[in-house]
Amino acid sequence: MGAERAVHRQRRGTTRALARLCATGLVALTGSAAVAEAVGPRQHLSVTLARRQAGTPSRPRDVGRVTVDLSIAAGRGGFATRTVVVLFDENLVFNAGRFPSCTARQAQRAARACRPARVGGGRATGVATRTGGRRLTQRLTIAAFNGPRGRSLLLRVQGRRPLPIAAVLVGRLVRASGPYGARLVVRIPRRLQQPLPGTYAALTRFVTSVGGVRDGVPYVGLAGCPASHRLRFAGRFAFTDGTTQTPSATARCTS
Repeated sequence: MGAERAVHRQRRGTTRALARLCATGLVALTGSAAVAEAVGPRQHLSVTLARRQAGTPSRPRDVGRVTVDLSIAAGRGGFATRTVVVLFDENLVFNAGRFPSCTARQAQRAARACRPARVGGGRATGVATRTGGRRLTQRLTIAAFNGPRGRSLLLRVQGRRPLPIAAVLVGRLVRASGPYGARLVVRIPRRLQQPLPGTYAALTRFVTSVGGVRDGVPYVGLAGCPASHRLRFAGRFAFTDGTTQTPSATARCTS
């Protein structure tokens, strides 16, 4: 009887870990993982545009889709991601405020109100690990929705096996400075950084594409192209051990 209870508690702990795995690291466009090696995480970032032709500041040209690919190596030790920031080149213009939107609660329920607010999607891979125990890998799909007033991006992440998963990640879309025009920001709640003692939940890969056009206005437009024909992107990832990672990336464009 005692052995059966122990097995039940272990299964319940693993279930809770996987149920929170979507929230422990953003990978909506943000995507990050909460597990890293003791020597530090190896965070990677890449960005691609479906269309590279730039428009003008008064008439940015539709890029089709912007795809952000975030990945991290999950090591044997564990510590969590505290904050995730993705910065976008100043030549990219987000017109999210002119698109239909829905709330995180509606996105969680997959409500009909979110259908016109959908702006993209993608895929992810998650891993739940208990210290000294086995690892479970979860394949996930992503649906991206425009948040209220275009000030956030809602990422509904779900999967069926080995366990049913459904969670909405919220990324704040705000203005940036310097060579960047916008940034997507997520702060991971402390209770989600390590959902259970000895248990770490990680999104080791998060690939999301967003885009679309409404009434002739692109969700993401390109207002110009630098002389280098390279757009700049960067990430800022802060971890619970006090370390940070600042990967960067470029994407080609044409004038």
